[in-house]
Amino acid sequence: MYLNNFYERHYLNRGIWYKGKRIYNKPTTINNKQTMDTFEQLNSVFCRVFDDNDIKITKETTANDVDGWDSLSHVNLVVAIEKHFKIKFKSSEIMKWKNVGQMYDSIVEKLSAK
Repeated sequence: MYLNNFYERHYLNRGIWYKGKRIYNKPTTINNKQTMDTFEQLNSVFCRVFDDNDIKITKETTANDVDGWDSLSHVNLVVAIEKHFKIKFKSSEIMKWKNVGQMYDSIVEKLSAK
């Protein structure tokens, strides 16, 4: 895509608008709406991985609260989260997670560092 004027290049590089359409929105700060969107996205990843659209996670949710959340599905969940949010976790980070809240905090930290 060739951009021929400064106005279009400036706003495209800032990641906001191009020719009146939102094309990319890289958050520079995490606000309440972005946080809620991230948590809703995380919930949808859980629904996909566990093949259950009725799952409603909270920050206190643990593996004991979700049917079928075993070690293999945990690996699948981590891979699905990494692909969905386009981030990577270290093994040491994953080992520290005791609940969904800690998982979520790691995701927000990685997204804000992008």
